[in-house]
Amino acid sequence: MLLLDEPFAALDEITRQQLDEHLHQLWYERRMTVIFVTHSIIEATFLAQRAVVLTRRPARVILDHSLDLPERRTAALRTDAQFSQQMRVLFEALERGDGRPGMNAPNFVRNVLPPIVPFVAVTMATELAVRQGWVPSFLVPAPSSVVLAMFRNWPELWRATLNTANASLIGFGMSAIIGSLVAIALSSAAWVQRAFYPYAVFFQTVPIIAIAPLLVIWFGWDRTVVASAFIVSIFPVIANTLTGLLSTDPALRDLFRLYDAKRLATLLKLRLPFALPHVMTGLRIAAGLAVIGAIVGEFITGSGIGGSIMVSRQQNRVDKVFAGLLLASLLGIVLFTLVNLISRLSLRHWHASEAES
Repeated sequence: MLLLDEPFAALDEITRQQLDEHLHQLWYERRMTVIFVTHSIIEATFLAQRAVVLTRRPARVILDHSLDLPERRTAALRTDAQFSQQMRVLFEALERGDGRPGMNAPNFVRNVLPPIVPFVAVTMATELAVRQGWVPSFLVPAPSSVVLAMFRNWPELWRATLNTANASLIGFGMSAIIGSLVAIALSSAAWVQRAFYPYAVFFQTVPIIAIAPLLVIWFGWDRTVVASAFIVSIFPVIANTLTGLLSTDPALRDLFRLYDAKRLATLLKLRLPFALPHVMTGLRIAAGLAVIGAIVGEFITGSGIGGSIMVSRQQNRVDKVFAGLLLASLLGIVLFTLVNLISRLSLRHWHASEAES
């Protein structure tokens, strides 16, 4: 049995084709089992009796094809129409499985339709329940009333949304940077983690609504919202990044030590890349929490969406309260989607969590 992984990849095309012919002659005479890995469709078509096509990493089989070609192959076969047809079969399989499908009907039904259906159903059911008087409108407004309130108060709500978005982004960015640096420091030594990680946990357990008035005293009205968003969102970044840094494969750590890699090189080339999926998980959680923290801070300062919600509540404008809640939710979704996009771009070629399903 022969197992060959790209044995001729570094050669020029003429030499490669000649060696392919020699390899095929060897197989034809000795009838041994040969598993041949290649990125060349021409080479795969010429050598294979049976071709297995894989997707990009993490690989999965998308085609297991027995080639309809003569068992005995010669150089002249490459110019044959049947050879071109078999090449086309493999090429089309690669096109289907290259990880970049368009938004065709099956993908739309699989990816977009599932979250839309329950949203539409709940919205219609709520509208019907309020209009029929089954649910009092002063408790839950009709969705149509919420949309109408949003349009009528759009200039005010848009300014409030921009203020909240600005504070959420700044707080989230601070938590991503400072949280990652804290996690790196905590992972540097076991005694550092034992000494300081409990304080990070304690910091997370303090109710933000209880210390929000203190934030006004410490940071002033302008910075309170950013500080609140930062405090609420930093712990998931610390916890998940630390978990990723401590989960590095021991065998790989030993390999780096064997080659006398410096601590900085090990951190940048091994530990951080290994921890990246955990970091992205922490950032996903922190994205939503940053918006929540900003809203809580605005309850105290009276600015942004939080301030608009508080004023609307005092005026008994439940429809406007729900409009503010809807905008806050959309803001959190946008931030979450942005993190998902970054995760997709950074992990899709090598980590299973972002592989095409």
